[in-house]
Amino acid sequence: MNYPLHNILNWISCNSNSSDFGVTVCVDFDGVINKGYVPNEIGPVAKEGIKLLKLLKKHGFKTVIFTARPDRWRVREFLTQNKLPFVTVTNRKPAALLYIDDRGFHWEGKAAAAVQAVLKNAKQVQRGKIA
Repeated sequence: MNYPLHNILNWISCNSNSSDFGVTVCVDFDGVINKGYVPNEIGPVAKEGIKLLKLLKKHGFKTVIFTARPDRWRVREFLTQNKLPFVTVTNRKPAALLYIDDRGFHWEGKAAAAVQAVLKNAKQVQRGKIA
């Protein structure tokens, strides 16, 4: 399910209190900030992903970028050169208020729904629609 950016930020605002100011939000690099994945390359960049990073900073959140890329230095370099707000780039899952990922599935305690999502994505990979 896709949620518009303003819905995500509204949810974060409504579900945090003043003591949570500066809390961490994790954002996946490929698929959210970068439109896809090509080894050793970055781009094209997703404009809404860039907007997301700036809005999270504006709202006082610390952003951790996560990626499965072996060349995390390239992601750090890209973010720094483009003056985009982030705390660190990692391939580990740190504690966070929310994880924003193009391939994420929101677990609601229903195994059958989760399996359906896995099967749907597997079919898309077989058809070459997602890498």
